[in-house]
Order: sequence, then C-alpha cells, then structure tokens
Amino acid sequence: MIGSNDIEEAKLFHQGKVRDVFYYGKDFLIVATDRISAFDYVLGSVIPDKGRILHKLSMFWFDYVQNIVPNHIITGDFKRFPEELKKYNDFRGNPCKDLRDYLEHFNKHEFKNLIKYRKTSIKFWKEIKKNDDKGTYLYSEYQFRYLNLRNFFLASGFYNYNNLLENVLVQEKENIIIKITRNKEKDTLAFIKNYIIEDFLHRRYYHEDFMEFISKGRDRFFPISSISDLPIREIDFEYSGEDYQYLFFKNTALQISKKEISEKKYNSIEKKVWKEKIKDFNFKKVPNMFTVKPAGDSWDISINPNHGCDYFQFLINSSNPYWRKSKDWSKLNYEEVVECQHYLVNKIYALGYLLHRHKRDDRPWAVMSLDLRESNPDESNGRSGKSLFGKSLKMVANYIERNGKNSKLFENNHVFGDVNEQTDIIHIQDASRYFNMDFLYNFITNDFDVNPKFSSGFTIPFQKSPKIYISSNFSLNSDNDSTIGRILHIGFSDYYHIKGKIHDENCTPMTEFKKIFFGKGFTDNDWNLFYNFIAQAIKFYLNHDRIDPPLDSIRRKYLKNICGTEFIDWAVSFFSLPENLNSKIDLKETSNNFINSLSANQSRKEGMSKFKKRLEAYCEFKNWKLNPREVCCKSSDYTRILSNSGEKIYIQTKEENENEN
Repeated sequence: MIGSNDIEEAKLFHQGKVRDVFYYGKDFLIVATDRISAFDYVLGSVIPDKGRILHKLSMFWFDYVQNIVPNHIITGDFKRFPEELKKYNDFRGNPCKDLRDYLEHFNKHEFKNLIKYRKTSIKFWKEIKKNDDKGTYLYSEYQFRYLNLRNFFLASGFYNYNNLLENVLVQEKENIIIKITRNKEKDTLAFIKNYIIEDFLHRRYYHEDFMEFISKGRDRFFPISSISDLPIREIDFEYSGEDYQYLFFKNTALQISKKEISEKKYNSIEKKVWKEKIKDFNFKKVPNMFTVKPAGDSWDISINPNHGCDYFQFLINSSNPYWRKSKDWSKLNYEEVVECQHYLVNKIYALGYLLHRHKRDDRPWAVMSLDLRESNPDESNGRSGKSLFGKSLKMVANYIERNGKNSKLFENNHVFGDVNEQTDIIHIQDASRYFNMDFLYNFITNDFDVNPKFSSGFTIPFQKSPKIYISSNFSLNSDNDSTIGRILHIGFSDYYHIKGKIHDENCTPMTEFKKIFFGKGFTDNDWNLFYNFIAQAIKFYLNHDRIDPPLDSIRRKYLKNICGTEFIDWAVSFFSLPENLNSKIDLKETSNNFINSLSANQSRKEGMSKFKKRLEAYCEFKNWKLNPREVCCKSSDYTRILSNSGEKIYIQTKEENENEN
C-alpha cells in the first residue's frame, strides 16, 4: 500500500490530496497513491490498490481522447520500461516492473533519457503542417517512419513465440496471448493492417486525412519484414501444477487449489493464457455440489439436494447398477448404496484427473471406461454414457479423437501427428475387444514423441504431454502388472440403454433430461453448473490419491473376456459332468476336447498355453480352485500335478472346499 512516496532520484514538486508530483527537468512524474480524501481532508488510513485503479482510469481517458484534446501524458505503461530492468527482482523475489523498482537500479539521467526516447520512438509517422503566408493552418502532410514501426509493434504487445514446430507471431494483452497465423503471410499482414487502422487509429479518432494516407499506403507501409524480425520470447503457459489448475472464462480466471476455488482478474495472475483457451462464457460460482469422506475401504459422498446440475445427475444415475430395483438410492440396501457411491466417487476422481493438465510422475495413467453389466465377452452393450463422458472432456480441454475400432490404427506412423503442447486429452473411442494396449504404454508413462506428417518430429516432456481416455464396450485382454499400473478404470451401469434384446424401452440422457447435452436446450445455467462441477471435481482430485472403482465387477468382466464365448459355452457343458470336477483329469485330453469343439480356423490358433490361460480365468470366475496345493507335486513347487501318464488337472469347486473346511 502506498500512502507516501520517497524517491531519491526524483525531487518532490507538489503533493496533492491523493497524488504526488515529482519534477524531472522539463518533465513531471505523477504517482497516484492509496490515500483517501474526503471534503478536502486527507484521512489517516489508506485503501489497498486505490492508487492502481485511479491510475488505470486516468490512463484510459487520456489515451482515448488524446487526438481530440492533446494532453501531457508520455506513458503510463510500466511494460514500456527497458528489457534490462527485467533481470532484477524486487524484495518479494518477483521481476521488477514499476517505477520504484526502476529507480532502485538506474539513475536519474538514465530515466530522463528513457522518457525522451519513449516520447518519440513509437510514433511511426511524422506530421508536417502546411500554413499560408499569414501562418493560418491549411492542411497536413505525412511521412512514414519505418524505423519506429518496430517499436510500435513491441509497445503494442507483438512478438514471436517458438512453439516447438515454428515461430508464430503473437500479441499480448493483459496476460492474454493472441496467436496470429504465420502460415499464410497474407492473413498475418491483414491482421496487422486491420489492427493499426481499425483498432489503434480509429479508436483514437485520428484525422480523416491521416487515415486516408495510411489506408492508401497500407500495402507498402507494412511489409512482412516489419514483423519477421521482432524478438522471440519465452512465454509461461504453465496454468497447472502439482497442486493447482486454472480454468479460463470471459469474465474471470478460475484458480483451483487443494483448499479453494477462487476467481482472479487476468492482469493479476502471473501466467499467460492463449486466447483460444478462454471460454466465451461468464462464470458464476455456486455452492459445493458434493462432499466426500473415506468410509473404510470405500467412500461416503453427501450430495447437495439442490445442486441442479444435470451432468452431475447423469454421473449419479450411471453409477447405479441396481437401478432395476430402484433408481432412488435411498431405497437400496446399505451394501448397494456403498457400491453406488464408490462408482460415483471414482468417476469424479477420474474426471478431475483427466482435466488437471499437469502430469505427475507417480500418476502415469490412462483412464478406461467400461460397462458394469455382465454380458458375453463378444457382446457389445454400449449407449451407457461413456461417450457423453468423453464429450464432456471436449467441452473443457483441447481434445482429439481416434477411432478405436480401427484394427490398423497403430500401424499409422503419424497416428498422433497432430498432437502438440496445447493438446490436453486424446480420446480413443470405442476400442475393440482386441485393442493393442501395449502400443500406448510408452505414451502414457514417458515423454511423448510426435511424428507429424509433413514436418520434423519433436518430443513433448512427460509433464506437458496429453492424458489418454479410452472408452470401450470390452475389457482388456491383459491383466499383467504393466497394464494394471497404467489403467484407471471407471464403470458405467446400463441405467442408460437402448431398446433391444435386453431392454424393452429406450432410456438416454436426452430422453430423461429433455435436452441435448452441450447442444440444443443446454442453457446458460446448465453451462454454469457444469463448469462449477468440473472445477469441484478437479479440486477433489487434487486432494486425494488414486481411487479405483469396486473391482469385483471389473475383474469378472475381464475374466469373461479372457475366456471368450466359445470357451464359456464349452466349459458350461464339459463341467456339468460330475466326473470332471473334484477329481484328477488328464490335461491334454481336456484341451483336445475343447479344441475339437472349435471350427477348423479357430482350432489352428489354439495351443496349450492359451487353453491354460482360459481355464485359469474360468476357474477364478466360478470361484473354483485350479490345482489345490495339497494335490500338486513338490517338484513343481506345488503348482502342477505330474504323473507317468501325463500332466493332470484338478478343479475343486467351492462346495467341496467348504466341506473340507
């Protein structure tokens, strides 16, 4: 807070009620303070930032009317101070940026030269007034000053930025970065010319003769060379970190941390933001929609009954696998409610994880959504809400899609060629049963190598690389440690479904909520509640370690997928015979029995190792024990049954195991 000023290099000329005026030779320095004046009396207290606001108001009007009424202003923009000042830090450790900081490191003589230089260096024209013999003004002629054009561009916030692929021209306005295309020189020059003529000159009401002079000469006055040699600057776009995240809206920058969700003005944040990252929406903060606390091995979520957010309600509904019994959770038994809550909390966590732009070394995951309803492994359920979950990500993040049904997807060397540092999420949509998860391992856990089609490849560091969301109607075919460690599952019940063999009616988000999510019928209030829920989900994620869903149903779906429909059909018949259970049977004969049930094409692909894997999965699915330790051979570490007549297997049912105990 500034109540008084004491600047060694400047002599106090006059002290008013709220402003101090310092004398510099022929120039004056005017400082707006935080002092309060009432009825010509200066109060003893001050108002924080009052001087800053007063300064901005004054500068706006001085700038706006300067060509109607000439004024005394040289500059009020601290950013026009020399680049050398930026290498110094103030007492807080922040880069120097104001007059007091400047005078800490430079003397009075240097400051006077700075004012003299800035006074004339950005004016890219010279006006020559023509008078008659009596000295009466007749008209003006104008000369273009090419050397000052570069200074004008710099003072207007233009410079170059290297984004790994190319240098691009940008303009900075109050921490907002506008990208100006460089791929098409005509588009770039058109933007520059329109900015000078429409934004800069028209807004300041310059004389029509001068406007005509600039308009007629626009093509020769503004060559591409006038911007190509502007400096290349580094920009801090780190709008997320391990414990924070920004979301950007038209009226506010939303800062999300572990403790709170707060609104910030763009000129008060330390970060820069691409203009295209700013949602064209006026955000309004609402109360918390949910609170979560641990409950043993699960979670207890309290839902605000007045949350009003249809998207949140969609997630609540799709987390209920017992909807046939009751769509109202209060009518389910305790164990069922706990399971529903666990699925919901897991979804909220995964949503927050995906939309938190920062990637942590200890959280190298892809998120994979699956259907919770048990079905045959070859049966695709679909329509449960997984795609709508993916669409919601697209409403917040920079997002690209790939078709997971394409069996040759990863044979394309440029499959991720359009990814860049601004890509937040890659959605692999509708991954098939035989989706090659192994291909993604390196992209999930390491730096992201990009191979564009028509330019050189580059690498995105792990922390800035995109996260991956996979939606599928099938579970994975692998349960090895590499896969389990890289996948965070979320489950969707069949609350939402389409009419078919299983369901007699349609139930979709559109039929239930009478609107198209993020489309027709989705009101401003819907958008505001959606964005609030997203911010609250990110905050929840920041406060918690990994939250998996209840894994029983996910595991059972995986086991059925490993078995395959053909094996399950055979096993149901084969193990219906009492002699094939709770006794030793020949492994090779059993395997041949299964292979003989297959078609000629299928049998050629079947081997003993694949049969064993299917059998192990089926026994776990049925809660049977394959080769109990007590019947196995010591020589095989009690895992196999070996004999002179060949290897045997022993399948112990749950009933026999309970009888023995």
